[in-house]
Amino acid sequence: MTLTAFMKNITVPLAGNTTPPKSHKGVIYEGQRNSTLSHRAGQLLKKYGDTEQARAAFMEYAGQCSSPLEQGELDTIYKSAQGFLHNTVEKDPDYIPPEQYTPNIWALPVVDPGAMTVLCAGDPKTRKFSIAAARLFLRAFGITIKINDMSKRVDIEGLPPEYNGEDACNLLETLISDAANALAFKSASSPIIHEVLAVIANENRYHPVLELIKAAPHDGIDRVPEVCRICELFLGVIGGSLTI
Repeated sequence: MTLTAFMKNITVPLAGNTTPPKSHKGVIYEGQRNSTLSHRAGQLLKKYGDTEQARAAFMEYAGQCSSPLEQGELDTIYKSAQGFLHNTVEKDPDYIPPEQYTPNIWALPVVDPGAMTVLCAGDPKTRKFSIAAARLFLRAFGITIKINDMSKRVDIEGLPPEYNGEDACNLLETLISDAANALAFKSASSPIIHEVLAVIANENRYHPVLELIKAAPHDGIDRVPEVCRICELFLGVIGGSLTI
């Protein structure tokens, strides 16, 4: 190819044409930064919620700008996206919070999304495991734990069959620990979880026989004479006497 032919194939932009070049993969050019980052911030907040994970992913994405934006500009873009999330997206009845559309991150099924939403709210840096937090985890997963005063054992209800065996108590502690660590709760060590669950189990202690009696309303019939008659018959068989 001659030099003349080569020069004819070159397209020279007209003066005043400010259309930015198309972004290549991994590069965000000037003129596209604000709109691209704003759109991406919205996507990340919808996916992860208003969390540190979403912000960290946004800052990493912002690093693809061919010419970096000032931190103040990035903060403004992200704050605007946060406002859109809380004022518009979350108020949409069809919006599904992250903890609901990503159930695969939990070993247990979430049966109370409201409780899980409370656990996921706020800054992860300030989350600390407590009795109140444990109650919310149990509510979120639909689990009850209580002491049976007759058998002196801990009864657990709501665990899936694969976890509801003889080792259910230890497995529950492990499952709660896994969920608490996934949400960055501090002080969620095994000994603390064990003690916290023991407190909750004691709060819910019950006696199955008394529960059964309370569940059946009295029909108003006096059965004391019949009980005495049965006792007299029994004592007559063994040669004893009845004193009331």
